[in-house]
Order: sequence, then structure tokens, then C-alpha cells
Amino acid sequence: MDINLVTGQGGIRLARWLLAVAITWTMLGKPIPARGEPIFTEVAQTVGSEDPEGPAQPLGIGVVQPDGSLEVSNQPVFVRHGDSIRLGVYRLGEEGGCLSPFEVVELYGRRRLCSPPEESEVSGTIRWLEWRPMARDYDNSERCRPGSDLECPQPIEYRAVELVALRDRWTVALTSVPTLSGLGTHRLEVRWMEANHPVIEELRTLSLDEITRLFELVLRRDDTYVGYLTELLGLPFVYWPVEIEGAGHQTDLRLGADCVALVIYGRRRLGERLPYLAPPALRRLAWRVGGSQEEKLAIRPGDILHFGFQTAVISRDNEPEGQLNEEDLIIHTYHGLAEEVPFHQLPYRQHPFDLLRW
Repeated sequence: MDINLVTGQGGIRLARWLLAVAITWTMLGKPIPARGEPIFTEVAQTVGSEDPEGPAQPLGIGVVQPDGSLEVSNQPVFVRHGDSIRLGVYRLGEEGGCLSPFEVVELYGRRRLCSPPEESEVSGTIRWLEWRPMARDYDNSERCRPGSDLECPQPIEYRAVELVALRDRWTVALTSVPTLSGLGTHRLEVRWMEANHPVIEELRTLSLDEITRLFELVLRRDDTYVGYLTELLGLPFVYWPVEIEGAGHQTDLRLGADCVALVIYGRRRLGERLPYLAPPALRRLAWRVGGSQEEKLAIRPGDILHFGFQTAVISRDNEPEGQLNEEDLIIHTYHGLAEEVPFHQLPYRQHPFDLLRW
């Protein structure tokens, strides 16, 4: 056994971590697991489950593979910013035919041979839509309590916006579309419409089943802790995000997050088995290394600003480097949508805070 696990700084970290888990578990109303039992589930990396025997969607999006085939599944596609990736479309006919510019389409684990779209006699155009969450303050605190008659979690409202520049495009290079190459989570849909159909725009709440049928494209800056946090940019603020039975935690599924769930998400994406918890318990997982009372506060990317009622993460240390200044970039969610902004734009920046470090 590593002696640092039971003595010195390592022992203190371990003790704080175990205490935070115990506090969180108690807050959730769950008994502390016996020794050897799993404390919490691994990070959900996928949404739904593939069913090769089930019916495929008649029209859908896939990822172009190096061999020139198109792979279609219901798994999220995780991409680093700047990586070369192409998306493609397939369309199934009523009599079992398949149209796609890709001769081979791996459709939910089954290989299909498809004909070029120009050989089709069916009229119509492809319309690309992005479903964007609306900037609301979603709140599960009352509706998800035991005995509540309200729907839990609170449904999230989305706006479907047609990407007009992609109309009738069967294949798209990600880097050529600024709308789709921005950091964060993009949920896409394609529809087959008449050529004269007006521009599509819809506003409504989506069920989890509807969300899982959308193509999920997740872009991050890099493979660091802060890089993984950028996958949540643009997601709605959800106070008290919860575990959805049979699916996963709302934040792991990139449906929404509150301030502290955003902070924890990046560590979970790194493979660490941290629980989602309340802001006070976060102090037991990270070290306090300074505070707002210091004239020159030494920082580095990934440090946490803990305001007591609110948490945020320093994402970029701009000049002068090594100390907190008004132009350093911060990732946070505080009403509306998760965003990355300069420190001086934080609406709560005048409040005192502690600087925590993992």
C-alpha cells in the first residue's frame, strides 16, 4: 500500500474525499454502501442502447469513416476542436431501399448497400436542424422531492433552427460550418421536405426519448480538465440536476447543469469517480490555496472560484500570467446557459470567494 494514502497530505485528501461522499450520500437519502460495494456508477458515456434488431430511423446522420463508409449509431460523437470529421446522411425507402452518397452504411451494426441520391426519382430536399436549449432557469428542487406531483425532472424547452446553408447537403465537413464547430454539445436532426417548404423553426419541450433520437455531437477544446468542461458550453442552467432512471445523470447526459455539477463533470470525464454534490461539500474535495482578500492571487487554469452560493472554474490565464486579473476567462453557469466569459463579466464577481485547487 502506498504510504501516502494513509499518512500526510494523501491521507488528508482521502479522508476529505470519503467524508464528502458520505455527506452527499446522506443528502440523497441513500444508505452508505458497505465496504467493497460500488459507491456510484461510472460516467455515462452514451445515451440509450443500440438495438440492431429494432427499426432504424428512415432518415439520419452518421460519421464518415476512413474507409469511405458511413457509420450510424445512437452513441454521442465526441470530438476535439480542430479534428477533421465529416458527417453524412442516409435515407431509407418504403420498400427497403437506401439512398446515400456512401455506398456502404453501417446502420446500427448492420451493413446496408446504398444507391447515390441522384438515382432517386423521389423529389425533396434535405433540411438540417439544430435543437438548441432555451435560456431558462430550470428548477428540479421542488418537483423532484419525494411526494411531489410535478414532472421530474423539469422538461427543457428547445428551439429547432434550420441550418439554411446546409440545405440539400448529403455530407458536411465539420470545420466548414462555424455553427457546428463551436465548443459544446450540438443536437442535430435531418428532415426530408418539399423544395418549396419554408424555413423550419420550432419551439417546444422535448422528451428524453425525443432527445436520444437526435444526433449528438460533443466538441471539447482538448483532453484536459478544462477542455472537458467546454463540452457543457451552451447547456441550460438546471438547479439540482438529477439522475434519470434508466438513462443517467442529467449533467453526464449533457442536458443541463448547475454551478457545482459543471465543476464536477470535468473530473468525471477524466475518469474520476466523483459524486455530484452540493457546493459546501466541494470544499472537502479540493484544497483552499487562496482567496479574494489577497492583492495578487496566484492562479492556474482549472482552479475553482468558490463564492459559497456559486462556483466557477478558471479556464484561461491571460496576461499578466500567474495571477487573477479582469481578463482571465471563466467557465460557469449562473442562470441562462453555461458560458465562458472574462472574470470582469461575472455578475457576482464583487462577492468574496475562496480559490480551490484539485
